[in-house]
Amino acid sequence: MKSFNLCAALLLLFILGTGLVFAQSDRGTLRGTVTDPSDAVVPNARVVLRGVGNGERRETTTGEEDHF
Repeated sequence: MKSFNLCAALLLLFILGTGLVFAQSDRGTLRGTVTDPSDAVVPNARVVLRGVGNGERRETTTGEEDHF
């Protein structure tokens, strides 16, 4: 009976743990507004994002409405 409980507990942990593995993602969203030092909106601004850990670089331009 003791080994059955141990096996059941390990199986439950395995089943619950597999969901955590698939919950990881390498995608995200960044939203914001580009402003200058006087808090005026800067439309068509160039935005460069750089990954700290891997050095990956992404570049985009804000839209006419200043958002990226």
